[in-house]
Amino acid sequence: MADHSELKRLAEACDNLNWRFQQENWTEYAIRDDHGYIATMRVGSPKQAGPDPDREAKAKFLGAMAPGDVLTLIAENEHLTESRNEAREERNKLGDRYDQLKAENAGLKTGFEAYEQVNAGLKAELKALRLSLETCADELEGQVIQCYHGQPVEDMHPVTCRSYDRDMACVTEARAAMGKGEQS
Repeated sequence: MADHSELKRLAEACDNLNWRFQQENWTEYAIRDDHGYIATMRVGSPKQAGPDPDREAKAKFLGAMAPGDVLTLIAENEHLTESRNEAREERNKLGDRYDQLKAENAGLKTGFEAYEQVNAGLKAELKALRLSLETCADELEGQVIQCYHGQPVEDMHPVTCRSYDRDMACVTEARAAMGKGEQS
């Protein structure tokens, strides 16, 4: 930002004057206050008759720039500069928060990937355990049937049938356990 402190100081020194800009005649403009002339500007040119349009435009511009107007522009510029700086600070805070959330997201993603690996390992282990349990249940059933000489349950004596049911309960429980939790 340009330093307008000297311009501001000069405008403040002139601000309480009753500043007027007026055309004195067709080739001369003046800036006056209550005490007299502050400045005169000739817009005529010795090289041409009548006022020079470029010089007239410059004189009107200088006359339009009263000290109060200059102070207003400087104050507005300072306000805009302050607003810009605040906006930059907010942008930087948002950038920091974005970086923080991005890091958090990366950590969560890493954690989720680790969870998926553990979950896949547990599923594989569960599958192996189910297979082992199924094999054990098949072997146990075979041993129980062999123990009762392959006799059908309908042909067994009631006491023998109760013993058979008790022995087969382990097989039934194992198969029931394999049936539970099959959803993965």
